[in-house]
Amino acid sequence: MQPNMLVKLLCPLLLFAAFSSHARWQINEAQSNLSFVSIKKGDVAEVGRFSNMSGHYSDTGDFELKVLLSSVDSGLVIRDERIKSMLFNVEDYPTMTLTAHIDPSTVKNLAVGQLLPLEVPAQMQLHGKSGPLNLKLNAANFGLLGGLEKLKVLAGLSSISQAVPVSFVLLLQR
Repeated sequence: MQPNMLVKLLCPLLLFAAFSSHARWQINEAQSNLSFVSIKKGDVAEVGRFSNMSGHYSDTGDFELKVLLSSVDSGLVIRDERIKSMLFNVEDYPTMTLTAHIDPSTVKNLAVGQLLPLEVPAQMQLHGKSGPLNLKLNAANFGLLGGLEKLKVLAGLSSISQAVPVSFVLLLQR
């Protein structure tokens, strides 16, 4: 098993319909996507997603994304239940929060409907822990190794990779 959980902030790709200097932008959940790829048995990849998220971007450049961890959808109900209880422990830690600062002048210059790929320093709160998002995070930093081991044993798997690519595309609207 690899010691690092790879969480790559591939974008976020932020779509803006227009910009106002005093506007607060909200994430359009229906048109946004947060997905991840888990790998088991060495080379079996499975795509999952979260269906419940909210967030905003302020005129001062502050960005926040909150993800309801119980909204995980891996395509298999029993696996979702195990992820919720054994990995995320959603009763005690129901959300993941990502915060960042995105320069308002960058956003102000966007054309209507323009995509903007960004790599920005961020802070992530997950499983009662907080840490910077530096493209590589260690699963141990967020207390998830025990949950991964439980899932592996329960599913009778030889391995579950700790390398988990995560990507998201967010549509923000006034």
